[in-house]
Amino acid sequence: LINNAAIYSRNGVETTTEEEWNDIMNINVKGPFLGSRLAIPFMKSGGGSIVNISSVGGLVGSPLGAAAYSASKGAIRLLTKSIAIQYAKNNIRCNSVHPGTIDTDMIKDAMDDPILYEDRRKRIPMLKIGSVDDVAYGVLYLASDESSFVTGAELVIDGGSTDGTIEEVKKLDFKIIQQKGKGLGDAYREGVKIPSSENLIYNSPQPNPIAGDTP
Repeated sequence: LINNAAIYSRNGVETTTEEEWNDIMNINVKGPFLGSRLAIPFMKSGGGSIVNISSVGGLVGSPLGAAAYSASKGAIRLLTKSIAIQYAKNNIRCNSVHPGTIDTDMIKDAMDDPILYEDRRKRIPMLKIGSVDDVAYGVLYLASDESSFVTGAELVIDGGSTDGTIEEVKKLDFKIIQQKGKGLGDAYREGVKIPSSENLIYNSPQPNPIAGDTP
């Protein structure tokens, strides 16, 4: 079972409506819960694999918004571990995948903008945007018998974005973005300068709050 469906919002805590919060939680958290609950009885007799698609947003917080999305992906991370420990005796494995910036329709607005695309690329330590194939091969591994001794694990596919923290993030003024709950695209339009990884210092092992702000 691959639980992949999700929706995304860049709104921060103050700008997220209750309706939006509920919509995101229903699809991003309740959906995988219901899917797993239905599949587990059929897997008990012969084992199985459940792969939940989370995000780097479920591992680190973002100063740029996406409050409900990050919360939902964090919930998926712990739901995965709960399923893994509760059904290991039935040979049912459950793992989560945490993509970073991947070229999908979810961030199509940024991918179609040459300036924003280049900025996102430069803020990834490997200096490239991930593809859907990068994620698909990770999912394939976890769904197959090649990972027969792997359960409750978190597979991060993010080009190194969560391997360290950007020192100069502390110097940035995110006031405009935080007030309006906006993302990097809006930050550019508001005139807020966002640095690239080519000019910043990474210190391990703290999470990278800038590069980890997208699904």
